[in-house]
Amino acid sequence: RRPFVLLAIGVGLATLFRPTDGFVLAVGVSAAGFFIGARRDAWRASVAAGVGLVAGFVRWVVDSLVNFGGPIDRWQEASELVESSLRLQLSNHAKLLDGPLVGPDTAGGYPLVQLLILLVLIGLGVLGVTASNARRGAAVALALAGLVASPYLFYVGASAPRFLLPAFGLLCTAAAIGVGAVCERGQRGVLAVAGLLVTIGVAGIVQANHVESVQASQREDAKLVGDTVRSLAAGRDCRVLSQYGAPQIALASGCGAERLVMETAGCQVERLDDVSEVVIVSFIGEAPADLEPAITDDEVVGPRGWRTAVVTPALAVCR
Repeated sequence: RRPFVLLAIGVGLATLFRPTDGFVLAVGVSAAGFFIGARRDAWRASVAAGVGLVAGFVRWVVDSLVNFGGPIDRWQEASELVESSLRLQLSNHAKLLDGPLVGPDTAGGYPLVQLLILLVLIGLGVLGVTASNARRGAAVALALAGLVASPYLFYVGASAPRFLLPAFGLLCTAAAIGVGAVCERGQRGVLAVAGLLVTIGVAGIVQANHVESVQASQREDAKLVGDTVRSLAAGRDCRVLSQYGAPQIALASGCGAERLVMETAGCQVERLDDVSEVVIVSFIGEAPADLEPAITDDEVVGPRGWRTAVVTPALAVCR
């Protein structure tokens, strides 16, 4: 009974934080139960996953009704905010493997070392499926990793490494089974695994230092932009729309904040015509053509050329 209770709790927590992840996980676990277990246990696992899914969704649905007008409105608003649509996002996520915590990473290339490690882990997972005594467990872990990652690789417009952490954890489970299969092949297999672990460890240390360097730079950017926003607001209530780092800039400036979607910036700003706060935008590079007429006062700050500007929403062009 205890494993099924833990399963319900796990699916419930996943659904509470990310409803789509919880749904995919519940479906995957239920299917896996019929694949590897006795039919009676499979039904119990399905019921436990279903109970956890419903428990997590109840909280999300209630919050949607209270704060967003309903689940459908909340889903549409979230989809518009992160520009979700059916498209392949593999490239965006691949570019984030070496440090940036939020995408898209328009300046960086593909991190070859991290991609190679990822391919090795996938290979070990496949080896666990084909050559291990625990092949069913490896197959389930590998399949669940793909299922959990699929919404972010094919639909969700936003990209961040943390979105794929559950999938990476499941992939590592399958890879660990593959490592066991390699070690069973004798001394050469053990040496190969040891070399792989050392390589991954060194790459991890290098990446940790790189991530800290990237984050230090982004924190400095957020502080500079936040100080500029506060100066432009001149003590008035304010709202900032930022292309990147909206939460950090909000903290630094003391203003309310939301993400600025460059493709629809004119419409996004125009909708704020009736607010009492001063509206400020921050972005890198050239202003969108439909936003440029609304800019009344701006400054350029930071080594990356952040442009921070007060705007008049009524002058924005909504196409």
